[in-house]
Amino acid sequence: MDALTPQLAWFATFAALGTAPASAEEKVTFFCEFPTFHEPESLVVQNADDFSMVFIIEADGSSATMVGNAATVEVTPVLGDSSVTFLEFVPSGIVQTTTVTDDGSVVHSRHTVIADELVPSQYYGQCEIR
Repeated sequence: MDALTPQLAWFATFAALGTAPASAEEKVTFFCEFPTFHEPESLVVQNADDFSMVFIIEADGSSATMVGNAATVEVTPVLGDSSVTFLEFVPSGIVQTTTVTDDGSVVHSRHTVIADELVPSQYYGQCEIR
């Protein structure tokens, strides 16, 4: 995968300037694949079953959408100097996070609650920007 540094710097520049690029309709899409995961019941990282997510972020970094395996939802982008994190606020009160680094490495953390029991998991992989 290509390094993501120029794209993340592009987001940070527009966020700092508070301006939009030439076309306000420009968006950048992160295509992320997660081949491995970890759950508390397992002490080892396991292979994931074809898990992927797509994040579509406005060129100015003001908003984003996640297309996942179960739904499409609005997420909040948090731009950094070498990464971007997408926050998903779930109605149950939990927050799920996905962080993409400037080299395309990605981690997706779920803090799911099922029948009043916490069921955390983390997925690891790579993203490509298009």
